[in-house]
Amino acid sequence: MAVVKGSSHQRLKVVAYNPATDFVQRTLLILLLVASIIGAYLTGSWHISTQLMEVQEAREIIEDDLEVKTEAVETLTQRVAVLEEGSKLDKQANDEVRLTIKEYRDRIADLEKEVAFYKNIMAPGGESTGLHIQKLNLAASSEEGVFKYKIVLTQLEKNQNYVNGQAAINIIGELKGKKTIYSLRDLSSEQKDLGVKFKFRYFQNIVGELKIPADFAPQEVQIILQTTGKKPVRVEKAFGWAMGESVNNVGQ
Repeated sequence: MAVVKGSSHQRLKVVAYNPATDFVQRTLLILLLVASIIGAYLTGSWHISTQLMEVQEAREIIEDDLEVKTEAVETLTQRVAVLEEGSKLDKQANDEVRLTIKEYRDRIADLEKEVAFYKNIMAPGGESTGLHIQKLNLAASSEEGVFKYKIVLTQLEKNQNYVNGQAAINIIGELKGKKTIYSLRDLSSEQKDLGVKFKFRYFQNIVGELKIPADFAPQEVQIILQTTGKKPVRVEKAFGWAMGESVNNVGQ
């Protein structure tokens, strides 16, 4: 009998087929799959519910503040009407009454701006949606060369998510006849980083103090916002130094 050298014989093992075991394994696999889907759904629902609660709380705070300011406008308007009526009856109305009326009217104008600001955030109208540098306020302090600043950032969207990023704030002017640019960090001991971080859903105020060098003549404040995320956005706006008026508006 011929023998083939180098050949090998493989042993085969016969396993009996058990339909019951196969059914149990398939059932367990399906149950695990269903459980993972349900778990993912419940986790997502919990996150959505939490976000909705946060949005509702933020809206309630804004609505409460809006109601207070609206009532203040109505109260001051009534007081002005009473004072003006009294001045008609008395032609010799003194300067104190006139000054009080002027103060009330100025306060009413400020409150009406704040009311309009809140209403626009709650229900964006004609103004374009998205991230905005709403305004800059500058005020001299009691210390020479020191100014207080307030920058208001807003996000006008129907369904706001948090927006976050950094704000670069530069003060542009002249130093000994040459154009000079200072970053906020150069002029403010409060600012340790080059950019100011922001994170908000409706609006955020950036406030602080800065000190202008003696020989520096500031002309404008440049603010650049850069958001983070999948679709980063850049917004730039410049304000005149004297009154904080808008010089230009780029990237809105």
